[in-house]
Amino acid sequence: MADLGADVVKVEPPEGDPQRALHNSLNAYDAAPKPHIEIPNRGKRSITVDLRIPAGQQVLHRLAGAADVFLTSYLPAVRRRLHLDVDDLVAVNPQLIYVRGSGWGSRGTMADVGGFDMAAAWAAAGTQHKLTPPGSDEPITQPAAFFDLQGSNVIAGAVAMALFRRERSDRGAVIDVSLLNTGMWAMGPDLFAAAQGGLPRQKPAHREQPDRQYLPHQRRPMAQSGVPAS
Repeated sequence: MADLGADVVKVEPPEGDPQRALHNSLNAYDAAPKPHIEIPNRGKRSITVDLRIPAGQQVLHRLAGAADVFLTSYLPAVRRRLHLDVDDLVAVNPQLIYVRGSGWGSRGTMADVGGFDMAAAWAAAGTQHKLTPPGSDEPITQPAAFFDLQGSNVIAGAVAMALFRRERSDRGAVIDVSLLNTGMWAMGPDLFAAAQGGLPRQKPAHREQPDRQYLPHQRRPMAQSGVPAS
């Protein structure tokens, strides 16, 4: 949302965002750039607030009272303990757009379970299974922050729609986006095919062979230019 022009204030605990300590391929030395923290936080302002104490909670409530949107990835028990759940913040700002990012959604038996991008890639849609070639000794490495980054785009779109609705109705909103749902949407055609008895993964494609995703009777002859013949 910062890339789209929003003024984003990130609230971090005194220990800092745990992602700041995430090691990756560039961490050859401690001062090396960290893409996993730099990319998703580009353009944001940041403050440190200890939400475990009443004074810190009051600071957050003042921020929420003047904000259009509040976004958190804390689990339900933590939100209640820190007094930043929906009812807490809507009480200070009835028109607030409240966004919850989670691993497995806000309902069901896993609503209180933390999420992890790679776990979602396996459990939500079988992405790693699909990408791993048959006969491999181990699964292929997952693209970094695959559903995390897709989920952020979903959140941005949902927030834009909620703000538009608020302009028309003066009503706030509660938005839920999960890694599970994001993964299932991204892999929707594969899940649909599997439910209809299709293969668990598509066969490898080869440039020298015709496109395998179309049946022979559906394929039209190709002109020399590569454009389907009329």
